[in-house]
Amino acid sequence: MQFPNISAIYKEVGTVSADILEEIREIVNGYKVGIVLNLIRTRKELNVFFTVLRVLRKKYLGINIEKLGFMPYDISVSESIKLMKPFLLE
Repeated sequence: MQFPNISAIYKEVGTVSADILEEIREIVNGYKVGIVLNLIRTRKELNVFFTVLRVLRKKYLGINIEKLGFMPYDISVSESIKLMKPFLLE
């Protein structure tokens, strides 16, 4: 049995038990998810990602995902990774 999205799960569970379906809906609706993006170079890149995320979460997950923020791309961090030295010591 495959479930391509949360709606398909709701539909299948609803055929078994309305009580269980309601309980699952309450659990899903109470689940809070937040996201912080890493290595964002431009505002356009940030907007594109959040647009795609909004479409995907609506289509497949059926939950809200709160945008908590982002960490901008920093060449110094990339260089510290290449050199295998902590960024703060550079």
